[in-house]
Amino acid sequence: MLQLWIRYTSVLLCSDYIYQKLLMVKESSKLQKRLFLLFCLPVFFLLSYLPESIQYFSYALLPLFHFIYYGITTRTHSDTIFITLLLSYGLCYCIFLISGFLSALALAAICWFFLNKTDLPDIIIQLSVCPFMFLFCQIPFRITRLKKGMPFLKNQHITTLGSLLGLSVLLSTMLVSSLTIKEAEQFQWTMLLFLFIFILFLFLFTWWRSQLHRTYLEQLRNRDIKRMEEELQDCQDTITSLKEENQKLAKLIHRDNKQIAALELAVETFLSTPFEDKESRKEIGNKLLLELQKEDCGRKQMVSDLSKPETLSFTNILSINCLLNYMIHKGQAGGISLEVSLTGNIHYFLEEIMEEHDFLTLLADLLENALIATKHGKGTQILLHFGIIEEYYSISVWDSGIPFTKETLLHLGIKQYTTHKKDGGSGIGLMSTYELLQKYQASIQIEEYMNSASLYQKKVSILFDGKYEYNLYTKRDKKELSYLHQRKDLHITLL
Repeated sequence: MLQLWIRYTSVLLCSDYIYQKLLMVKESSKLQKRLFLLFCLPVFFLLSYLPESIQYFSYALLPLFHFIYYGITTRTHSDTIFITLLLSYGLCYCIFLISGFLSALALAAICWFFLNKTDLPDIIIQLSVCPFMFLFCQIPFRITRLKKGMPFLKNQHITTLGSLLGLSVLLSTMLVSSLTIKEAEQFQWTMLLFLFIFILFLFLFTWWRSQLHRTYLEQLRNRDIKRMEEELQDCQDTITSLKEENQKLAKLIHRDNKQIAALELAVETFLSTPFEDKESRKEIGNKLLLELQKEDCGRKQMVSDLSKPETLSFTNILSINCLLNYMIHKGQAGGISLEVSLTGNIHYFLEEIMEEHDFLTLLADLLENALIATKHGKGTQILLHFGIIEEYYSISVWDSGIPFTKETLLHLGIKQYTTHKKDGGSGIGLMSTYELLQKYQASIQIEEYMNSASLYQKKVSILFDGKYEYNLYTKRDKKELSYLHQRKDLHITLL
């Protein structure tokens, strides 16, 4: 009986651990553990008294009692409890058989070399399985892709394949346990069963990973939908705001049509009216001037309220919104229009590819360089795009400013170099950009159009492709190309 109790305890504890890890629930409190132990004791007592001929049914009864326990003590949906326990017991029984096999090998070696082939008690054999089980049941959750369990089970994504795999492992374990000693001695039959369970074990892990991948893609899709809904809401808010501004402008124009006509008539009357003395004329003139000043002041205030710059929301990340709004307002002060297009999943990008503070540094340096170049080139347009190019995330900035000098292109990332010291330029921005390229193994691509008919004169792109390349697409003459060829890591493509 003690041997069975040890077996049941190890199976229940391991399956309970796997269950909690699969659903990523909080670790049980001391009180919950005590309740679970009190629940297990009568279960062990009942199962240990099953006749030996049907003892293998205990492998099906354990998850059943476990299901009843969680159904009573938790508010989790019964379907979620059922499929999660089925999978956790499937994994646990596979681990149990693997642990039994390794334990048998270890004990056989010990008996052969140290105990002169002495047979060990069944309790010792059963106890030796427990450490292997407790060790192996933790291994899957140490793997990066599997450590978050099966979050899709919380949404009751119960698939036929997952249920069949868990059920197949359960039935196979019962079949192995039901073998008599004579049948177990048939080596081929026993090995075939173990091989089948091992294959099911591998299938279970493959299914697990595929479901995680599917869940990840679904989360990305939901994030994109949410982002598009936010953009749609932003557009609707903008339309509403513009409609309100149009209404205010219409009222202003309607008011001006009457007020200006009335003031015009008052001035004409003033000019055509003969006055007996200068004091009366001056008094009426001052009143008209005061009225005109009040009207002008009121109109300026209304126009000022309408033209007040608004803070735009590009993402729900405050730091990025603040930076982009600052750059837009800075450009507007110099007569430069900065347009922003964000089409990629910026939340995934900041979680998996680049740290937020590095992204802000890179973005600020690229936009600052574009503003300086556009100002000196007397241009008016800059475009920022963040998204996916050739399956890789990228940050691209187009500007209508002056091109890079050949010295800037040659020294890019090697030493600080600037041609705009009067504007506070130091070359630190380009050095910082290149350091970030090296940190994230990203490539920089510079495209020079050099065409007066083009709206933009150049494009600087940072491509997170893991290649760490420096590419230039240009129409420069042979003399400048010869100068640039001094840089060995610069790949030049003629347009």
